[in-house]
Amino acid sequence: MIDPDTVAIENISRHECDLYDLERLKVKAVKEKILRINPLAKIDIFPFDVFQKDISVMEKVFQNVDLVIATTDRNAIQLKVNYECFNRKIPALFAGCYEEARGGEVLFVLPGETKICLECLRSGVKQPERLGEIDYSNALGPEDYRGEPGLNAAINLVTDVTQQYAIALLLRKEKCEMAKLIDPEKNLLLVGGALGDGYYFFKRSFHFINPVIKGPWKGCGTCQNECVGISANKIDSKMQQIR
Repeated sequence: MIDPDTVAIENISRHECDLYDLERLKVKAVKEKILRINPLAKIDIFPFDVFQKDISVMEKVFQNVDLVIATTDRNAIQLKVNYECFNRKIPALFAGCYEEARGGEVLFVLPGETKICLECLRSGVKQPERLGEIDYSNALGPEDYRGEPGLNAAINLVTDVTQQYAIALLLRKEKCEMAKLIDPEKNLLLVGGALGDGYYFFKRSFHFINPVIKGPWKGCGTCQNECVGISANKIDSKMQQIR
């Protein structure tokens, strides 16, 4: 598990951690909770940004990995994970929520099998419009700050789907019903929530869309191999040159 963040009060309503864990490192707190369920689990934690450390740290993180699950809300980090996994031929699963958790997306990338990677999706496919910026310029105190709402139940709608895709990816070479979920031709799932009606591509509440997207995006610096051999720490500037 990789996460440099600590548990903050705004996390409590939608996190496995609780008030007891405030200001603790998320990875340490979650590790303890997992071990209380399964004491035999082996869990390595990295409470820092692995892309900002020595290259040997990043090599350790990606060594002997069957699946990487990337769920950070930082797009630059997601793209770096996408790049490293693709070049190392590691299956990757990306998930996230849209504004106000009105919906979300789940994308899995199997290098050499799926047609689009995360960079293709971000650069070649229309993204949902922002619902509007929040102006904090006239805020006088905490009561004037308005957070972006997102029900835990709405977020869980996306994370629950992600968990099942993770299991299916790990079992994809086995003869079982779960493995049938993995179709390289349909590696993107759009998940519409209760408030998804009329938002993005969703036509109604609880609308699930499994689009077939032509790809890859011709300008992709990841799966089109323009950046082969370049570390993810240097990919940002290289991708900018390509575009």
